[in-house]
Amino acid sequence: MLSETITQTPSRSADIQKQCDLMQLQKLLVEYDIHQLRIYNSSMAQTVIYNILSRDRPSAVEDAKQVQRAYNLPESVVYNFRITFLIKANRMSDMMALLRQLPLTPALTYAETVMGRSAVALKQKILPDKRETHLMTQAAILAAKVLLSREIELYQRKELEIQLADFQRIRSLQVEFNEYLSLSDLASSVFTRELLAKYVEEFHQNEKKSLPKLF
Repeated sequence: MLSETITQTPSRSADIQKQCDLMQLQKLLVEYDIHQLRIYNSSMAQTVIYNILSRDRPSAVEDAKQVQRAYNLPESVVYNFRITFLIKANRMSDMMALLRQLPLTPALTYAETVMGRSAVALKQKILPDKRETHLMTQAAILAAKVLLSREIELYQRKELEIQLADFQRIRSLQVEFNEYLSLSDLASSVFTRELLAKYVEEFHQNEKKSLPKLF
């Protein structure tokens, strides 16, 4: 009987701990006025995490991590949601601060995700969301700058410098000429040559219009 009790004790202790964790989690959800107290799968858990992060409380990231740990989700779920939220809210300084405070390996991963999402946004040619494109391009530039300010491998630095230069050129074209190029457009010598020819022609046309009529 004694040996059976001893054998069951660790399991019982784990069950009690699990129940305590569940109660803490339910208390947290009530604090956030989230009525979804029973979370049945990881998809529902991710929705709850996004809702918590969207409230933007000072403790939101740590609170979201509590849900993430309870459902054995990767920590990247929390940080990717948080970074996306900050970009959409045009809170670039907060995004940069978050990337700076993270260890290098996850910071690299999340920054690369930002640049990847920016590249996808730039491909949108039919009715592009200009605000989103501006924000994603700016976020990619700043994410690259944060990484370049840290101690990284030489090959990573060279690759980031190339990516940064590309996104900066694209951003300049957006701001100065209202042109929305993708990375593949920028890499195409034919496309960029045609674009240059277009603006040279427009420049000459405007010059002709501005000349005084002598006769």
